[in-house]
Amino acid sequence: MALFQVFNTFRLPFEAVLEGTDRPRTIFRVNVLILLVHVPLAIALGYTSGLMGVIGATITAEALRVVIYQYLAHTDYGGVVLTRPMGEQTLAGLTMLGVVVWLREYVVSIQSIFWLVLVVGIGAGVYFTVLLAISGHFRETLRYTVPGADRVL
Repeated sequence: MALFQVFNTFRLPFEAVLEGTDRPRTIFRVNVLILLVHVPLAIALGYTSGLMGVIGATITAEALRVVIYQYLAHTDYGGVVLTRPMGEQTLAGLTMLGVVVWLREYVVSIQSIFWLVLVVGIGAGVYFTVLLAISGHFRETLRYTVPGADRVL
């Protein structure tokens, strides 16, 4: 689901650009296409793989939406939009994923809510720490939104 959130977050600026250029039909068409891909894929993968299949279909549909928006950015505005903060967030997310998978496979067997919350909390801490270390944009955002952060950062 973290991967879904990454694609969902990347989608928002592209959708805002299309909304800002008064293109609701384009957004509607993309949404219909994604729905037409997502629903049958979720049913098929849900039938064969259960909940993990539905999650996989959701991630695939959201990734397809980002690809379509990138294509529209390229054809309509002359370039693909991949910003440095997007890359930094992806790197932080992949690092978090690696740590969480490693914890789950080799350190802890999640058999209660306590262990689940602990692993999720460690994953969130890793994401925040990596993003804080590599992203000037993230640090600048914190300076302006968290009172007193400018003294620490």
